[in-house]
Amino acid sequence: MAQLIGVKERGEGFIEYNGEYYEAQHESVAAVAGDIVRHDRGYSLSIIGTYDVLDSDLEYEVATGDYWRYDSDDDTLFRKVPSLSESLASKRTQLATLTAEIAQLEAQLAEESRLKVGDYARVTDTMSVDDFYVGDIVFIEYFDAARDTYVLRGECILTEKYEWFSPAALTKITPAEARASLIAKIDAHFGGQEAD
Repeated sequence: MAQLIGVKERGEGFIEYNGEYYEAQHESVAAVAGDIVRHDRGYSLSIIGTYDVLDSDLEYEVATGDYWRYDSDDDTLFRKVPSLSESLASKRTQLATLTAEIAQLEAQLAEESRLKVGDYARVTDTMSVDDFYVGDIVFIEYFDAARDTYVLRGECILTEKYEWFSPAALTKITPAEARASLIAKIDAHFGGQEAD
């Protein structure tokens, strides 16, 4: 494409071409096809203040029919300002992508939080169990899908009591968290003193 005719400056950092606005970009922004460049340094075939549009190779045609490559040191890059409908479409695409990513992360979190045999859990609800307190640590030793609601059998650590729990009454914790909690209970029992 030959040198652009009819480019109008529209305030600091903006130009208009064919009824569309373009905004000056920082020199670190990578050029793309369709961007417009203003030549800020004059050469024999590139006049200061003239404009060209970049092709798919990020080049523009000069008077001899040759193609020169965009140079961020010599040219100012302008990119088309999206119309309102283009901005809205872009935001909708971004929202759809984020929604899908959130759904995937939520599914992953739900899977990671799901209790299974061999896990440790903290009791968070004692409404339907006897002899347990909120904060007790249990080891999940059995899962019975045939049972109604109370499908997890948890054995209390450091005692031999056990109970069938609903998953909603327990919060999954790591072995390290279980150990730390139990050590804290033992220390509290001994008043923080080392046992003799």
